[in-house]
Amino acid sequence: MLGSAPVWFVRFSPFHSHIHHFQADKDGIALIFCEEQLEAKYRALVQGKTILESSLHANLSEHLNSEIGLGTIRSISTAKEWLRGSFLFQRIRKNPNYYAVGKNENQTWEERVDDLVIQSVEKLRQTQLVEAPADSSGGEELISTDYGDIMSKLYIKQSTMGLILALPDRPTLREIVSDFCPTGLLLLMFTTRKLEMISAAEE
Repeated sequence: MLGSAPVWFVRFSPFHSHIHHFQADKDGIALIFCEEQLEAKYRALVQGKTILESSLHANLSEHLNSEIGLGTIRSISTAKEWLRGSFLFQRIRKNPNYYAVGKNENQTWEERVDDLVIQSVEKLRQTQLVEAPADSSGGEELISTDYGDIMSKLYIKQSTMGLILALPDRPTLREIVSDFCPTGLLLLMFTTRKLEMISAAEE
């Protein structure tokens, strides 16, 4: 045990490569070292008796931002398709109470999930993390900004990035301390340097 977290050791057989052909084994061995009172929990997990739930909804804006930066998501429509193909979408339909995502009686789950996408993308737009210029077909193409790239590369939460970008050009110590915890201050120092480099390049 490390602290209160179980230690996982996973061993998978290596890839066997041939010319123009890659083949991987489909099985492996996983060892879980945990306290005795947790043994039943992990036995149920590996035997498929534990129902798994998604945590994607808790950081949906951050995941959408990263996928937009990678080019996986290029528009609102592809963002909707991406989320509809996720494990989160499957679980929301099966266990909506867990996710506290309600819907109107005349609304399908597809439409409700589409609303989540639109809301998350709008948050990203409002905090200057993505742009949506009109494309040639009359729709909107989603493009990650430099700020969005920083957020993705440094694993910054959307709410924290919003606070950073909302600071004045020359913030006072009082303004900084009131908005950020000690860990956030270190993150702010690192991020500020990146933002300064962007500003200098734009000038």
